[in-house]
Amino acid sequence: MPRARLRARAMGRPDPWCRVPKTRHPSRWALARAATPEKRRMCRPDSPPERSIGTRVGHPEVRRGYGTAHQRRREEPALVRSAPVPGDLSELRRRIGQADDALAARFWRGDDIECLVAERARFIDAFLAEVWHAFFHGNSNVALLAVGGYGRGELHPHSDIDLMLLARNSFVLRGRRSQEAVAAFLRLLWDLKLDIGHSVRTLADCKREASRDVSVVTTMMERRRLTGSDILTRRLDKILSRPVLWPSGRFYRAKREEQEARHAQFDDVEYDLEPNIKGSPGGLRDIQTVGWIARRQFGTADLAELVERSVLTSQERDWLEEGRRFLWRVRFGLHLLTGRREDRLLFDHQRELARRFGYADTDAQLGVEQFMHDYYRHVLHLREANDIVLQHFDESLTTRPLPRREVTEPVNERFRLRNRYIEVTRDDVFRKTPAALMEMFVLLANRKDALGVRAATIRLVRDHLHLMDDAFRNDPEVTRHFIDLLKAPYTLVSQLTRMRRYGVLGHYIPEFGRIVGQMQHDLFHIYTVDAHTMMVIRNMRRFHAASREADYPLATRVTGNLPKIELLYIAGLFHDIGKGRGGNHSDIGAGEAAEFCRRHGLGNEDIELVAWLVREHLTMSTTAQRKDIHDPEVIDEFARLVLTETRLDYLYALTVADINATNPTLWNSWRATLMGQLYVETRRALRQGLDSPRRRSEHIAACRRTALDAAAERGLAEEQVLALWDEPGDDFFLHHSPMEVLTITEAALAHDLAGGALVLILDLLGEDGGGASEVFVHAKDRDNLFADSVAAIAGLGLGIQAATVATNASGVCFNSYIVLKDRGPVPNEGNLRDRIRTIVGRAALGRLTGSKAERRLSRRQKQFAAPTEVQLSTVPDASSSTLRVVAADRPGLLAHIGRLFIELELAVTRARITTLGERVEDVFEVTERDRTAVTERARADAICARIRDHLDALSASGGRAPRPPPSPPPCAFVLFCTKLPTRCPPLAQTKPPNAPAGAHPQRKLHESLHRRPATLSLRTLKRAEGRPRATHQPAARSALHRRAEARAAGLHHRGARPRGTLARRPFGLSANPRRRRTARRHCLVDRPPLRHRARSGDGSAAGERHPRGAVLIRSGDAQRPRRGAGADAESVLPDLRRGGPAEGGGTVLRACHRRARLRAGAGRGVARDGACVPVQPRQPVRGGDARASAGAAGGASPRARLRDCRRRVLLGDLPQ
Repeated sequence: MPRARLRARAMGRPDPWCRVPKTRHPSRWALARAATPEKRRMCRPDSPPERSIGTRVGHPEVRRGYGTAHQRRREEPALVRSAPVPGDLSELRRRIGQADDALAARFWRGDDIECLVAERARFIDAFLAEVWHAFFHGNSNVALLAVGGYGRGELHPHSDIDLMLLARNSFVLRGRRSQEAVAAFLRLLWDLKLDIGHSVRTLADCKREASRDVSVVTTMMERRRLTGSDILTRRLDKILSRPVLWPSGRFYRAKREEQEARHAQFDDVEYDLEPNIKGSPGGLRDIQTVGWIARRQFGTADLAELVERSVLTSQERDWLEEGRRFLWRVRFGLHLLTGRREDRLLFDHQRELARRFGYADTDAQLGVEQFMHDYYRHVLHLREANDIVLQHFDESLTTRPLPRREVTEPVNERFRLRNRYIEVTRDDVFRKTPAALMEMFVLLANRKDALGVRAATIRLVRDHLHLMDDAFRNDPEVTRHFIDLLKAPYTLVSQLTRMRRYGVLGHYIPEFGRIVGQMQHDLFHIYTVDAHTMMVIRNMRRFHAASREADYPLATRVTGNLPKIELLYIAGLFHDIGKGRGGNHSDIGAGEAAEFCRRHGLGNEDIELVAWLVREHLTMSTTAQRKDIHDPEVIDEFARLVLTETRLDYLYALTVADINATNPTLWNSWRATLMGQLYVETRRALRQGLDSPRRRSEHIAACRRTALDAAAERGLAEEQVLALWDEPGDDFFLHHSPMEVLTITEAALAHDLAGGALVLILDLLGEDGGGASEVFVHAKDRDNLFADSVAAIAGLGLGIQAATVATNASGVCFNSYIVLKDRGPVPNEGNLRDRIRTIVGRAALGRLTGSKAERRLSRRQKQFAAPTEVQLSTVPDASSSTLRVVAADRPGLLAHIGRLFIELELAVTRARITTLGERVEDVFEVTERDRTAVTERARADAICARIRDHLDALSASGGRAPRPPPSPPPCAFVLFCTKLPTRCPPLAQTKPPNAPAGAHPQRKLHESLHRRPATLSLRTLKRAEGRPRATHQPAARSALHRRAEARAAGLHHRGARPRGTLARRPFGLSANPRRRRTARRHCLVDRPPLRHRARSGDGSAAGERHPRGAVLIRSGDAQRPRRGAGADAESVLPDLRRGGPAEGGGTVLRACHRRARLRAGAGRGVARDGACVPVQPRQPVRGGDARASAGAAGGASPRARLRDCRRRVLLGDLPQ
């Protein structure tokens, strides 16, 4: 082929052999040389009806036969038809709205979701075809294709309508009219509020982009022609069907990697609390991935045809179809509920969908838990079907550049390894030997090099699950295989996970099958029960293999010394198996675990141990977190429950594994310290013997004696030490080691409380590593000391885990706070410890205000704002009462409770804080002011009711304290956002004294306030309260123009580069929208300007920059002091309305505009000419957020203050 023809084809140009003579009509020889009918049409300019731009003979660069450029432009046919678009926008929107409303009504009635999704796609097809023909009718060089999900004929209410405008070549899209037509077409669709995703490509573009990006070729694979040239569509089909473009093996590898990367974004867990129904593992994308790979390999994605090709089984097809219908229904409902494209199944959406789908609450489960149980079961089946099909493709497709060699290794007469994947030797192995269903997983757990199970064998396992009946479960060979699996050296967790996903574990242990996909609707349990169980066993395995010894040293050491590790695994399998059936799940699980152990031939002692572990699996964590484990009596009580060190070791390993598998955020260094201390003290008590327990008094005496000896060695006077130790009480020695007591004693004796509070930071090391930090405060007692201290600590980003409060008769407190920073002790790096000492010390003296501990609740926390539970109990003859508060977690909660204690006249002696997901369980030891327990029932009920009502009101307000009625807004805002007209009707008021002729600034300002009160803007109001901008934009006009206009209005302008100029019309009527939106800053005076550095009466420079938030005044007499130097804007502004002098004889000259900080009591000194007077107090608000600090009284929101200020300016009821 000639080189010119090849170059023309590559560039998308017409064949140079078909060039036409200058007569503009093709000659016979040109038509004869045209090789195809299509080329003949290209050479025939009058061929109807495909004549349009791009179908002419030749290229714009080929001038032969085209005449002049002017003729070419004049003769270029338009793509846009002269006929108008069918109907106006309102009519088109009405049609779309009616169709959507009809589909929504049918959906909530329960119509088939596949019909609804297909019908919406067909409606959009017809609608787009109608709009297309209004723009591109008769054009054979462009086509409109549906791609992506829309190309599959699946369209949800707010899904993207993915379109591709396909053009023959770049010349079609290069013309001005062509671009205008495409832009007008898309603009119309956007104006109709359709979610359009579009691309405009030529055939060459499609070929180039598809060869580069697998996502592009995937999108084009699902193309569907809506309207336009059918020839272009067939050409694109031919381009994309070439095997060399994306070979099946290469395409499979790319999609497999894409899926693995997507699953990694969701931690490769299908059981997310708020799953993404499209992208999460087991979501719609996994179904689509199977279809894409099948379409590339076999040319079809039809599930029935894939079953015929043995790619899918009938069961897998049913899983995919049922799962797709379920997820489609959920997604359709999500779009209708939210009114937008939403694929995240958030907590509030879960509840609403469960209610609309007919899930009702029962005694055992909530309706939303039943709905999510069904969701997770479908997702599990979809994930398994996806894995099996991809495994099938991996085995059948050539996924490497060279064909891989089959490597087969026999394992026994029933199984062999092929390419490190296990498979059966015959298809009847499971039918003839049912025990092989369990044996296969034992073989995998004993082979470190085995990778998994082949797809055909997985399907055989699924087909023979019916063989796992009671006889199978009681078969000694099967039970022996299962115990051998628990003892296997490798991949135990992987094999149990495979058994769970293939259905083997649920059939072998029917009680486990009930909890598959079962969720708990809270933030504490972030996994389903079966997934949590697998993670518990994974943690146990890590402890036993010492793979996480650095993170869990004590758990690793304890688990490694267990005599029978399989007993720990059985307890982990059954510890939560009784959930969802009502009653105490621990007792239910203990009974079923004992029966399981008997069936597997375990001894009586082992059976009793496993049952006890399941029954008491929550006891150790409850004791460590809710009781005072420093008390020897608590340790003795727990030791009598455990009885033996072996039980203690098993229980500790189970508890640590359970906590870490429930929620990763629960385990921190302080919990590790508590658990380790409880384990060590209980083991010591067991070794000493339960018949001779160590008493509380003995422990305190020993600590005092050791610390006193150490103090004597350091030269401390014994009298001073003993006098100091009498103040904190016995609990001080109960919760501190002798060395900690000595450190605190030395610092307290060397510190003088008259100079401030003493704040120490001590490091507490735990048995299991980590530890915590203790903030010790020694200060004079006062009201709100506890509340202010915890608010200051929380404001520093520290988490308070426990607190101890002790106050002696002379009013000196010894307070201790156990804190964490990012789940660990406070680091020594940086200045954080110095900041803690400074800020907590100031808070202890009551000198710290505006703590940042109080913030808004998170979105998830708002969804679980459960009612507050408060219980107050008193043990007979006890010195204190126990107050237990269970409430929704929120920042600053402890500070609120501390203030309530002051209001209720309660004293706190000890506090223990436990955070469990979205809720907290705080336990306080409280007394009356006379250091006695609360004994009256009416008094206890009143305390509980007050705390409950306050915390519930706090939850209702979004985590912020209930606010008082809005206070009057500072009227100085009017000064900040008013633009002055240059011509105003005269006012019947007296001109102020000493004013130049023709000048009356107060009159003009007064008129602008009353004529245009709407000039106040929320944006200006927020900017007036926040941080000033770093720079100013240049003025719209020169300073010369501004001065000239000011003089023409009788005013003089002294602003520093204001944003706008004096207007010739009232504000809001300017033709410039930017001037209408932006507040003006004008500095107006009623006399000739002062010299730049002129000194005022008090010696201040008038030309200097004045503090933000101040009003510059001019005294009537320069030597006369202004009355009320702290006067605010509300005392100054009325004089502006009256046009007279401000209070004290001064006249307002200007208001500093730039986002003033308005604080109370800022006025000081005497205000004279050029002096600064602070305005009405307000707390600064950052970022438009009206949140109040913890402990600070709240006020009205910026929008409310804006409305009130506008109303008062309009009515003229400013305060006098």
